[in-house]
Amino acid sequence: KAMAVRVEDRLQNVREFSEMLGWNTAKPTRVMTLPGVSQVVSAKVGEEPSAAAAPEVVAAPAVANKNSVRSFLEIRGVAEVLLAIAAILTFLPILGHGFMNFDDGETIYYNKMIQHPTLMGLLQSRIVGMYVPVSAFIYAGVYQLSGENAYGYHLTSLILHAGVSISAFTLLRKLNFPVFVAFISALLFAVHPVKAEPVAWIAAQTTVVFSLFYLLSLISWVNYRQQNKQKWLIISLLFFALSALSKSAAVTLPLLLPVLDWYLGVHKRTFKLSQYAYLFPFLGISVALGAYTFFTRAASGAAISVSNKDFNVFDRLLMVSNTLLFYIYKLFVPLQLTISYPMVKTGGLWSIDYYLAPLILGALLYLLYRSLAKGRVPGLAAALYLLPLSIMLPLFTVGTFELRNDRYLYLPSLGIFLLVTYFADRLPKPLKWGLGLAVAAIFAFLGHAQSKYWESDAVCFQKCVDINPKSVTCNCNLAYGELIDHQYEKSIAHYSTVLAMDTTCMECYNGRGQAYFQLRKIQPAYDDFTKAIAAGIVTPKLFLNHGKCLIGLNRPAEAIPDLDRSLQLEPKSDEAYYFRAIAHEKTGNFEKAIRDYSGAINLKPASIESLIGRATLQYNTKQYPEAITDFTTALGMCLPSMKPMLLNNRANTYMQTKQFKEAVEDASQAISLNPQYANAYRTRGAAYLQLGETAKGQADLKRGSEK
Repeated sequence: KAMAVRVEDRLQNVREFSEMLGWNTAKPTRVMTLPGVSQVVSAKVGEEPSAAAAPEVVAAPAVANKNSVRSFLEIRGVAEVLLAIAAILTFLPILGHGFMNFDDGETIYYNKMIQHPTLMGLLQSRIVGMYVPVSAFIYAGVYQLSGENAYGYHLTSLILHAGVSISAFTLLRKLNFPVFVAFISALLFAVHPVKAEPVAWIAAQTTVVFSLFYLLSLISWVNYRQQNKQKWLIISLLFFALSALSKSAAVTLPLLLPVLDWYLGVHKRTFKLSQYAYLFPFLGISVALGAYTFFTRAASGAAISVSNKDFNVFDRLLMVSNTLLFYIYKLFVPLQLTISYPMVKTGGLWSIDYYLAPLILGALLYLLYRSLAKGRVPGLAAALYLLPLSIMLPLFTVGTFELRNDRYLYLPSLGIFLLVTYFADRLPKPLKWGLGLAVAAIFAFLGHAQSKYWESDAVCFQKCVDINPKSVTCNCNLAYGELIDHQYEKSIAHYSTVLAMDTTCMECYNGRGQAYFQLRKIQPAYDDFTKAIAAGIVTPKLFLNHGKCLIGLNRPAEAIPDLDRSLQLEPKSDEAYYFRAIAHEKTGNFEKAIRDYSGAINLKPASIESLIGRATLQYNTKQYPEAITDFTTALGMCLPSMKPMLLNNRANTYMQTKQFKEAVEDASQAISLNPQYANAYRTRGAAYLQLGETAKGQADLKRGSEK
């Protein structure tokens, strides 16, 4: 009798779920396989379902009644086009944005492999310490078309995001969810404001790329289970490989495959290892690429740790629990979104919400467990949220303080949207569609506004500081953005704010020193660079700046060791050669100075300053033909304002080689460009006297003395 009651309860659940999907349940003896039901259920009350009778899993029809009129969104291609339009229009403002200096420089500006790609180079390339060859191929392809114009990269991100949104819809329809659940879930996914970060930030495009292949792999897996064709298994594995090679965060996908099988009711209740043999190639790729990513991040200088001076294991538990709830809150209330959400203790203690987080999370997991008795959709939704997010939770720190970010929520958000729309589908039809579209419209409005904050580093991090005024990360990056934008006074102020909060931020001394140097405040710049070097920072730019300050303080002999060190770290720095040449020149070592000017010119042939410096020294050391050659080269590429001076210098050099007519021509041209240039009159007067034209010579010398 108890068994009969259990089966009857289960049959009632099946009937209710079937009616919700629009399937005909009038015939009491009908046998069907449903999502969320693991076995075929007989309509005979009291009869235990037979495991042996379970057929192959096939896709259940979305609509069983062939005479019903399909809704507008069920017409092939309509939903996909609408999703693409919504995704693109929401984040359309990014097409007018440029690059962010924050990571975009390392990704595009200074990445020679992206700019001059080779097959082997791209296959071996790393970006920001991560092995992402597929993403590198995309960056390189866009660079060939767009170069250093950010428009092409932003357009690519929009197209990729539209593709991910369509793939999310396709996956849910493949899993036989009603069109309302699939479409509204995908629409919320497409327009939600948290998507602004990975879509608008070029360096974060890897998140969108890996998510596209991730979903395509899951879609192929469902096809494999529904059609039982091996080709779909191979395609799923290939898409997974592409996803993992786009970004290592994809390594969680093998954990989702058994969940999909459970949801589809593929395996019997008895556990056999052979049932999961399909996971081995997926797990092999996952483990190999995951381990290699830890190696590449460590090799790039990122310190990977679970327990450190800031956080112990108990802290990590609180941080993970809080983050899981924090992300859910941001999905429901997407306000005050920013690039960084610092996790900071006060007096060695967390705020109360951190200590409550494990209790709240435990209660939610218990409710989830209880809900599984009524259907598997909540379990699938939870897996779609938790598993892709698991690798990006603050379980450990990898180098920088990037413990939680909007981009980490890009793919996992689909699980939360699925859960919400699944329960909303029980509402009356007009109400559920009205609510779903209204919420999507609000999210689209907020997403459109959020995308504008990614216009530049200064705008992005200013918002971060406004929301988190005590955030070291936000203030430091805002200061750097202002430094790049030549807002030196503001940069100094924000770097000083950071140093007041954290005196160990040695990079701030480096950045503030650069701002001081640009304002010609040499002594405070030198002091900051000295502190950064004393703290152990070793970069070629830092030693170069320290040496430049010593030259500016008229201590050239002390500058040479710094410039030597800079060139040891970066042998191809034309700027370091140039300033070391100046230091050698000031110490009277003209031979070494000329050699360093030549080194700078070899690295940068268009270096006007180096050409002029070498030509001047060649003149002073009586290497007149060589000086004339350098002055001539410099004249061919200099600014118009510099031409009178260079022409006069070459005229003086001609004078030393007794080419007086050429000297007159150069001085006359200099005077025609700048009639007030006294030195040119004096040079031409001297040349006229050498040619025996005394009257002209004396007239020019007189004019030169009067100017």
